[in-house]
Amino acid sequence: MPVRDWRLFVALKIPSTQEQGKSSPKELYATVREILHGAQLSPVATAPPKLLDWMRKLFNDQPMAHNDFWDEERPMRKQVILADTVIEKSMNHLKLGSRFFRSLTAKKFTREVDLLKSNELFGGA
Repeated sequence: MPVRDWRLFVALKIPSTQEQGKSSPKELYATVREILHGAQLSPVATAPPKLLDWMRKLFNDQPMAHNDFWDEERPMRKQVILADTVIEKSMNHLKLGSRFFRSLTAKKFTREVDLLKSNELFGGA
């Protein structure tokens, strides 16, 4: 079974106004979108309320009643994890409430899976 169903989230912080001598926000957005599309990553823009709804469901045990509420005055990063969510850090994982988060990285390939087989598993030809 190939490992093809995965998602990559790219968050861009683009200035709302054009600074003198720099590209406009719309040009920056279009350029990044073209680059991601050229890499065959199929970029999809997500509105802040929809993104917050998804992140709150992922990172909190009990999401809010109005999960898609977005306060434009506060940074988005401060609106995801609820105040009552307990955060515990350890050397090999992060625990938010009752959910565990961990990054796994292959250190070396087994004999059964060589470089060509791993390329095939990850969607290569």
